[in-house]
Amino acid sequence: MKKTSVTLALGGGAARGLAHIGVLYELEAQGIQVDRIVGSSIGAIVGALFAIQPSAKYVEEKAREFLTSREFRFTKLEFLRKRDDQSPGFFYNFKSFIMKGILLTSSVTRRGFINVENFQNALRRLVDEYTFEELKIPFAAIAADIQSGEEVIINNGLLVDALVASSAIPGIFSPVEKDGRMLVDGDWISPVPVAAARKLGGEFIVAVDISRDMDDTADLERGLNIMLRTNAIIKQKLKNLELRNADVIIRPEVGEIHWADFTKMSHCIQLGRVAAKGKIEEIKKRARKGILNSLLPKFT
Repeated sequence: MKKTSVTLALGGGAARGLAHIGVLYELEAQGIQVDRIVGSSIGAIVGALFAIQPSAKYVEEKAREFLTSREFRFTKLEFLRKRDDQSPGFFYNFKSFIMKGILLTSSVTRRGFINVENFQNALRRLVDEYTFEELKIPFAAIAADIQSGEEVIINNGLLVDALVASSAIPGIFSPVEKDGRMLVDGDWISPVPVAAARKLGGEFIVAVDISRDMDDTADLERGLNIMLRTNAIIKQKLKNLELRNADVIIRPEVGEIHWADFTKMSHCIQLGRVAAKGKIEEIKKRARKGILNSLLPKFT
């Protein structure tokens, strides 16, 4: 019997995406081969590391080294981390920063809050000068063209350039210019890039969704909260459309982790392993069914 192999579609979600590493650990432990990876945002970063060296341990070691590095501190992402565990969540935190004038002033006076060159230098520490052609597993990163509104699949050139574009959170990082396009975080157009994975030849797609469910207790008495809520609804709808075409969906329970809190890496990895373990039999069963169907005579 042919070995079980999958194409992974790894979704965005910033720090919650560390759970992707746990999924990789479990797939390895169960003998499931990853033959292609497509990722948005943090999913692209984790996927790229695995494509360089198909080992979950390698990905974890590189991520840990990165998160304790001087370069990562220069990105200022830690500044955006939730500091009050009793706060009501994303709506409260984002609003509080705007009320303080931090993100609002930055957005009005310049393209982004965090210097994109610092972020690029940090990511170069992770992937050095690797190109797509040097990867051991086919890989693609997803970005959004902020001018045309199109999804952009990046699968050539320098890896670091693709990862910066795929992770350029609007308002936090400035858009990235690449091949005549202005690119931002792929999570905004393809939260879990199943369609791109299918377009690139993925036959059996396992999607990993690490997004947070919408909070139904949000305060909708203020205009800013209503605006944020509306955006969340659109993004949820877009994600669900993508996931509809996945063969198997893995959902690590990372919703309570703040998107900028990278201190909970071990916990995220464990949650990823638990979620993947619960889907292993479904993956193997569906993969076997797909192999058998491919062996059947085709009638027209």
